[in-house]
Amino acid sequence: MLHVPLVIFLVCLTRKFSCSVISVATAYLCCQFRNWIGLFVAHIFGGSNTVFIWTKLIITFPLLVFLLIFFAPIMKSYQKRPLASQWIIGGVPIFYYLYDYFFVIYTDLLYRRTPVVLEFMPFVCCLIYVVFLFLLSDEEKKRIELEKLQNSLNMAVSHSVSEIEAMRKSQDLASQYRHDLRHHLQYVASCLENSKLDMAKSYIKKISSEIEAQKVRVFCENESANLILSTFAAACEKDGTQFNVDARLTQRLPISDSDLCVLLSNAIENAMNACNELPPYIEKRIKVKVFEKNGRLFLKISNTCKDNVAFSGRLPITSKAGHGFGTKSIICIVERHGGLYNFSVKDNQFALQISL
Repeated sequence: MLHVPLVIFLVCLTRKFSCSVISVATAYLCCQFRNWIGLFVAHIFGGSNTVFIWTKLIITFPLLVFLLIFFAPIMKSYQKRPLASQWIIGGVPIFYYLYDYFFVIYTDLLYRRTPVVLEFMPFVCCLIYVVFLFLLSDEEKKRIELEKLQNSLNMAVSHSVSEIEAMRKSQDLASQYRHDLRHHLQYVASCLENSKLDMAKSYIKKISSEIEAQKVRVFCENESANLILSTFAAACEKDGTQFNVDARLTQRLPISDSDLCVLLSNAIENAMNACNELPPYIEKRIKVKVFEKNGRLFLKISNTCKDNVAFSGRLPITSKAGHGFGTKSIICIVERHGGLYNFSVKDNQFALQISL
């Protein structure tokens, strides 16, 4: 049993038991390439044992080079896959190794043509094939979900960055209006000097409306947070939803502007959607509390909600098509930063708490 010491040596060298066992069994299985080619060539030359041996010797080195160049990198890549996947993939060479030793080398059961022995390897191949299909299907579903989540994150980031850029342009425009205030006052003074009161009032009203429309509310020191919160404050005001903010953020945060945008935008947007589902006679309210302490970011967003908020484990769920990606985006960012999150409902108040 030369292969047992070889497995022990590889385990000591790599500290990976599964990879060592599968590698040795796979190498043993690959020997069948040269055995079959040797048998084929020997059969052409009348079944000569000498031809069989020389053919195996000649084919060994080219076959080894081929396997090292093309096959070994593929097998090495499977080391990154889950352990269950590795054993499924290594199942065929491992079972073949056991089959060959128990039914061919140590016994002559194969040559007795025992039906159970003859059908053993086809049965194993079929079993592993079916299990592999189930495993592949499960991983494909996970891959599709990850792609959906990635697309959702990309869309959220793109949307949030676009909003910030639009708000910054608006802020620049408001700054320009304030800079041009002297010229506006000159025009108003001219109207007053010429007793054109209606024109002066109309002009003042027009300029005031334009400036107010471009105004960014200041909730904290962080510019990005102000832009996002201002956007939703205006949207809530339009929808008739009370929007209360307690923000204490500095310009430098432990997360990037894009991550802050995704967190705030998705959380507040979810809160607004929940409020919009309420009947008109219920007061709609959203509260945002966000602050930084000791290098960590803390966020709590609560909103009025219905009684029957559905949960799956710790997460709120929705039956609406195209919804639910905002929550996944939030969780993805929190987990990426090694943070904590919690969703809860109490007394018709839904709350999201984040610490990262």
